[in-house]
Amino acid sequence: MFHRNILVYFILSVVLLIALTACDGIPFTGSDKTSEAELDKSILEPVYTPAPRTSGSSDLSKMDSGVGGLSLVDNGSRGIVVHGIGSVSVAPDVAILSVGVEVFSASVNEARKQAAKAMDDVMEAAKSEGVLSKDIETTMFSIYPRYNYEEVEVDGRRIGQQVLTGYVVSNTALIKIRNVSKVGEVIDKTSESGGDYSRINGIDFNVDDPSMMMQGLRRQAVEDAVEKANQYALLAGVSLGELISLSEVSAPDPLAQSEGGFGMRAMAAPMTSSISPGESKLRLAVIAKFSIE
Repeated sequence: MFHRNILVYFILSVVLLIALTACDGIPFTGSDKTSEAELDKSILEPVYTPAPRTSGSSDLSKMDSGVGGLSLVDNGSRGIVVHGIGSVSVAPDVAILSVGVEVFSASVNEARKQAAKAMDDVMEAAKSEGVLSKDIETTMFSIYPRYNYEEVEVDGRRIGQQVLTGYVVSNTALIKIRNVSKVGEVIDKTSESGGDYSRINGIDFNVDDPSMMMQGLRRQAVEDAVEKANQYALLAGVSLGELISLSEVSAPDPLAQSEGGFGMRAMAAPMTSSISPGESKLRLAVIAKFSIE
């Protein structure tokens, strides 16, 4: 009987071993091997990321430094992407003067009336110097209260509180002066007409119509891009291929000489204000993509 039991146990052990072998071993062991293989594959496989696309709002000051280099172009092949800059300095032919009035009064109605009268006088003074009505544009109008902070005694304690003192009315306009030589006269006349309410916020000089310079700017920008691409190809030890794409990322941007504010209050002067327009610089940027042979 004892030998018979041993034989039965031996047969059952053999059957169990055969069943485990048919199932490819213990189940969770095979699962771990598969996961590790997939993980190793994902780690070892190279991942190529295309070069970032440059938007049209790129800072031109960064482009001046010659930003560009080797990268992957949109079609997945290796290439060279560069920025090209075209620029030209010109004498400005228009001035943009920011003028306004600011009135404080105890009542809103009184402050508004005084501001309206002062601004009308400012505009009429500008027109008397040859400024056209279409070249005067209101850019800001506001009415807001003004408070003082005072200490008062409440239940034996001194606390601070706001006390309304009146209202401020502010009115600002941009005046386009097409005769740059008359900028000083316009400033003087407008500040005199507005009196103590006058505000001269600043002045910019630029080119009214840059379209006539577009052809030259584009030619400079493309030539600059080609020169940079050839330089990068030489440094990288590759041959520059054909042009894949070319895009204009910014329109001509007038970078004009600008005079800061003349102070919060412009008083009448006994002589004409001296204003120098200087030069304006127009810039245009392109992005060029070249293949590599």
